Amino acid sequence: MTPRVLLITAVAIAGVVRGGLLITQGQRLRDDPDAYRAIAICLAETRTFGLIDPETQAGMPTAFRPPLYPRLLSWFVDGDGLAVHRVAALHWVLGLWTVALTADIGRRLFSSLVGLIASVLVTLDPILVTQQSLVMTETLAVTLVTSVWWWIIVFSPIHWSAGEGHASALREITTHVIMRFAIILGLGLLACIFCRPTFLVWGVLLIGLPFVGALWQADRTRFFWCVTSSCIVVVFAVGIGAWTTRNWVRLGAPIWATTHGGYTMLLANNKSFFDYADNADRHSWLPWDRRPWDPAPFFAELSELRSKARQSGLVDGEVSADRFDSEQAIECIRQSPVTFVKAC
Repeated sequence: MTPRVLLITAVAIAGVVRGGLLITQGQRLRDDPDAYRAIAICLAETRTFGLIDPETQAGMPTAFRPPLYPRLLSWFVDGDGLAVHRVAALHWVLGLWTVALTADIGRRLFSSLVGLIASVLVTLDPILVTQQSLVMTETLAVTLVTSVWWWIIVFSPIHWSAGEGHASALREITTHVIMRFAIILGLGLLACIFCRPTFLVWGVLLIGLPFVGALWQADRTRFFWCVTSSCIVVVFAVGIGAWTTRNWVRLGAPIWATTHGGYTMLLANNKSFFDYADNADRHSWLPWDRRPWDPAPFFAELSELRSKARQSGLVDGEVSADRFDSEQAIECIRQSPVTFVKAC
């Protein structure tokens, strides 16, 4: 199977499957479970990355969500709000791009058959199929990650002279070419971080581990990783520094990621869920018999706790609310360390 036939086949399968599922599930795009729609509308109407104050109709700055996905959605806001059909088209195109790159990665690393199988698995992945019909970041995040992986495989100078040692393969590559590769790679990783901040860990490992390994390699390989790492660090410093500075100015705290971390931490570490984990042996853990955790009591208790915290002055804004949630989660872990391990 030629590369062209492979890509056409993979994209055609994905187009039909993903498109059909979007048509049947597209009404879910009208929901806004994570406030991305609200931030996008505020950004489009007030030019403020935030939420619209219901009383003044002014934009209230926020860092509750990372900036990339709401910024992308803001381009699809019209007079009636966020255009659902445009978001559906965006997710469909992102899904096809992910599938196409997956097929090409599989072909380059293994064979056309492996590339086709990998693309079909991505097309039918139940999480991706579900998330494409929600206004959430998973669809964009997977596309960005796949794009970064594809860029490394196709354009990394360290692979350009196959059949020769790495040092000789890199000897003819200019510093300009290495810097261009590294800057684009850094921008791709920065986009991943601005989509889902936890990708910073991946970016650090992706660059840091090969750099450490290169310390024992030939001079040219070591030079390649020094230049690559330096360029990416600069890209990270400029991009994350700009977002952090914005949050410091607008929210009064140097938030480099989001003010959502405390809530996420508390969602996984609270008394209600820990009780569920302690009693897990009382019911089956078979997927078809499993009794899921009911978060309703947790949400009710959290609402009451936050209300008391606001009345007492412990919470007076987004940053303090994030800190309050983190403290609640840490206290829960401190009181039940064994259950914390079991829950993990």
